[in-house]
Amino acid sequence: MFTRPRLRPVAKPHDDTSCADRDRAVREVASGRPVRGLWLALLLLCVSATATAQQFCNTLGITIPSSGTAAPYPSGVTVSGITNPVRGVRLRLLQLNHARASDLRMLLVGPGMFGGVAMIPMSEVGGNNAVSGNLLLDDDATRELPYGAPVSAGSWRPRNYSGSNTFPAPAPVVGLNAPPDFAVYNGTNVNGSWQLYVNDTTAPNAGQMTGWCLEIEA
Repeated sequence: MFTRPRLRPVAKPHDDTSCADRDRAVREVASGRPVRGLWLALLLLCVSATATAQQFCNTLGITIPSSGTAAPYPSGVTVSGITNPVRGVRLRLLQLNHARASDLRMLLVGPGMFGGVAMIPMSEVGGNNAVSGNLLLDDDATRELPYGAPVSAGSWRPRNYSGSNTFPAPAPVVGLNAPPDFAVYNGTNVNGSWQLYVNDTTAPNAGQMTGWCLEIEA
């Protein structure tokens, strides 16, 4: 099993049995002695399996009205410098506060000439309960965003419970078949402008976020 690195853009090896003796392999190479094929192959395997997570943030804040589109709409983040194939994308919502979580709809759109690939990380979650704190939306989280139960701070798998997802212009039309998870971005070119559309569908509760981040593993 391999553990994805979180915030820091620091390379970490996959935590599986193929790299269990990585340190011994490094010592064999550094000793100056002839390196047996097994250790050299093991070292190369561990290096090739290394992935790096980089974080790209917008901390200008998002104001969510009692009903309607947030300001700004959309909020943007620019990603650059990703050269390796993408292995994972995560969305971090910074200090999301709203009195009724189920009012919220969010649409994430990747870079592209015609709007890029879109997915809905959260929609109609949390029931009539308030949501407050930092949320990390991650395909590999152990918990799925709930429909009626409260959403606490922490890590959650994305979830869309809405039967229809119509976001006001200039958001792209996504219909009922928007991808359900971030895996849709794996292997794509993620460099460029990303957009997060936030919409409140029901009065009278308002809210805000201090910002959001993309965490991209490549």
